[in-house]
Amino acid sequence: TMYTRVGFLLARRSRFEELKSLVAQMDAEGNPPGGLFHDEVLRACIISKNFNAVVPWMRAMKESNFTPSATTLERAFAMTKDADEEAMEKITEAVLASQPQMSVTGYNMILHSFARRGSVARALKLLKTMKGNHVQPDTVSYNTLINGCAREGDLALAQRCFDDMRRDRIQPTMYTYGALFNAHARSSTAGNSIAVRRLEQLYRRMKDEGFRPNVVVFNAILRGCRDSGDLQKLETWLHRMEKEGVLFDRYTWAIVRYTNLPRRLLERVQRLSDPDRARYAQKRAIVSNHANRNAAPVAAENSNRYRRRRPADYEDEPNYYPQFRRDHR
Repeated sequence: TMYTRVGFLLARRSRFEELKSLVAQMDAEGNPPGGLFHDEVLRACIISKNFNAVVPWMRAMKESNFTPSATTLERAFAMTKDADEEAMEKITEAVLASQPQMSVTGYNMILHSFARRGSVARALKLLKTMKGNHVQPDTVSYNTLINGCAREGDLALAQRCFDDMRRDRIQPTMYTYGALFNAHARSSTAGNSIAVRRLEQLYRRMKDEGFRPNVVVFNAILRGCRDSGDLQKLETWLHRMEKEGVLFDRYTWAIVRYTNLPRRLLERVQRLSDPDRARYAQKRAIVSNHANRNAAPVAAENSNRYRRRRPADYEDEPNYYPQFRRDHR
């Protein structure tokens, strides 16, 4: 344990000559470095963002018949956003070489790293490698790809990934549809009514499959209507959003804030987009659905999603539930 701690500190400070001496000393004492030692040194290289040292150390681990743990790999690809393209390629190759039987979770880590950096083409190439190694992609794999395409504004590629997902008989989730809606919304331009129609068709398809639209879906549709300049449909979708019981959020207000919608509607959206009101509405839902009403305030506080102060009263929010008073004095 002492050697492991010293090795971690030396790697953290990029003192690799002393680290080699420490490894030689451990071998001389008949106590060669184990998997934990290698793992901690690799983690220190990643934390210190010394990406040039990551690949050689992973090779050393492979020569010693050790493989990095899943936690270390996750940390590695979480930190690669600061690495350049060349370092990223080398780290990916080293990881694939060290773990020929990598699980779908490991591949998803690398896919997420590529998609976050905007390297969608490399992510698709990795997906082919994944299938070639007889590892079946899951929902997370395709969700990551579709979200990466949405960030890049590549609607055609996002739709192709969605079709491939269907072809592989993988059921989409609400996150899948949220990413696909964002890809459609980003393709909206002034006077482009086709994009809005596609959003509406996708909305109907999602509803037919039994999904309940959330605020992400509605915000994407609102953004598409705004960018295409169709204020009439923008107003219609705002009313539909309320009818579906979906709470506005600050992104909803940011979308409609500088449009020429009726003033009363804008004021209503601004008021209902207040995050305190949204928290209080969710808190009231917990109370109304809780079997033991006396324990309901405690359950609401234990959810860790709400502030310990009561929001200001609103015109359409009567001051219900006196049992909350002791929590908001």
